[in-house]
Amino acid sequence: MNDKNWREWVFIYNVSIIILSPILVHIAMLFYAGGTIIWPGNSGYSLRYNFIGDLGFCTAHSGKPNTISCTLWFITAILSSSSFIVFAIAFPYFFTESKLEKLLSTIGSIILIILYIFTLIVVFVWNNMDPYVDLIATFVLIGNIAGPIIIPLYVIAIFHNKEFSNRLAGAWLIPYILSLIILVAGLLLVGPAVGPLTDNTTPEILTYYAISAHILWYVQLPCYFYVTYNLWKKAKS
Repeated sequence: MNDKNWREWVFIYNVSIIILSPILVHIAMLFYAGGTIIWPGNSGYSLRYNFIGDLGFCTAHSGKPNTISCTLWFITAILSSSSFIVFAIAFPYFFTESKLEKLLSTIGSIILIILYIFTLIVVFVWNNMDPYVDLIATFVLIGNIAGPIIIPLYVIAIFHNKEFSNRLAGAWLIPYILSLIILVAGLLLVGPAVGPLTDNTTPEILTYYAISAHILWYVQLPCYFYVTYNLWKKAKS
């Protein structure tokens, strides 16, 4: 398999995971055993009061077994993390003419690979050690670390490269800017997000960050689909 072909298959894999992940997550929502951080008696999954990471608990906030939802979430987390890792490996190969572009894309990819290897460790080790750890907080933390570093590096490399459309960089920037708006607005309106192991989570904080997390996720999906689909077409050409 030559260089072009393996990169083509990487982005086919990424596009497939972007399509499959929301299907698995929404099925997991249907089977969620209920409960939220502050209301364990709630039934089912709520877009207003639950985080997607709640689906990954082996025991739901309600105290009930969450086997089906947890299994689907784990499958999604593993597939998504692996897709980010192979994406990070393939992406710098588009930049061969400019040392700056190659350097920026390579640094971004190294950081991305390290962070998502850590994610896989969290999925397999941390959650098994303590089923009450809020894994969504881990993914938010990873995103907060990765976004401000990786996305600007990728965006500058794309803007600098004449073969890429600026719309591709824009698709990276939309969820990045939205996440910053959500963070700043959250701090101003309701205060910082807090985890399930504290007593400081209020209904207002829970509602704001739960709804914001879902909005951001639904925005990210088409943006990342656009990016990976166009990279697949470029790798194919």
